[in-house]
Amino acid sequence: MKQLQLASIQLKDFRCFNQMTVDLDSPIVLICGSNGTGKTSLLEALYYGCYLRSFRTHLARDLIALEKESFFIKLLVRENMVDNVVDHTINIGFTGSKRRVIIDNKPIISYKDLLTHYRIVSLTEDDLKLIQDGPEERRTFLDQALLLDDASFLITMREYRIVVENRNALLQKEVIDKESYGIWTKKLWEMTHEIQKMRGRLLQHIEGEVNSMLHAHVDQHITISLTYQAKKHSDLSFEAFLDKNPELLKQEMYFKRSLLVLMLMIFLSHWQAKSLGHMGHEGSKK
Repeated sequence: MKQLQLASIQLKDFRCFNQMTVDLDSPIVLICGSNGTGKTSLLEALYYGCYLRSFRTHLARDLIALEKESFFIKLLVRENMVDNVVDHTINIGFTGSKRRVIIDNKPIISYKDLLTHYRIVSLTEDDLKLIQDGPEERRTFLDQALLLDDASFLITMREYRIVVENRNALLQKEVIDKESYGIWTKKLWEMTHEIQKMRGRLLQHIEGEVNSMLHAHVDQHITISLTYQAKKHSDLSFEAFLDKNPELLKQEMYFKRSLLVLMLMIFLSHWQAKSLGHMGHEGSKK
């Protein structure tokens, strides 16, 4: 079994840093400093190295230092295996509206390649939104956790978006082929259920882990229960759902978009793309 350790990070023209290298090759690293010295910016760079997005801004150009035209991040990741140690280098550059990511001197074309080498989990004051805000924040959290657990989840999300886009394109037409409408509707229903099942399984896993910690460190008699609740009768069979929503087609023809999406506005939809070359363009926002 291999273990990954972030050994160092090098920044150039990123936020307040003109040029800086930080040694992180330790099990625990504490960062301290006065206000405005770049503590949060350093964490932001670490986060960007995993997701190619910031937790403070939607635009990569906002990360460029003042009066500069580009930024650069270099991560050294140490892979500790049973019989040897292998170092991997991740280089991320951004200039204009273009982003380029290279791992071990090879350009990468998908997030799956990046997540294989480097993953990060952040905890900030914004995470209180999981409790304070609505269900969309919680769905976003679950989808991010699913991606970190299995990078192939990105493929499922891409397929889901393709179905939604094709169904919306059909609804934009003046005359709708009801047979095609039925096919895309059932496909969207099936994919929605698959995503919901994945979220449900993850919640069960989280529930088990939390209860284990509660019983070991707090009180054996305290137990929590987590439940995933879907919207709009989506827990029914496809046929039963259609029976309960006989006006669905009429409503969707009026709005000319899918109302069956069930608010699956996952965070991946803000930054997923067919390749990192495509992702270099800053066209999408939350």
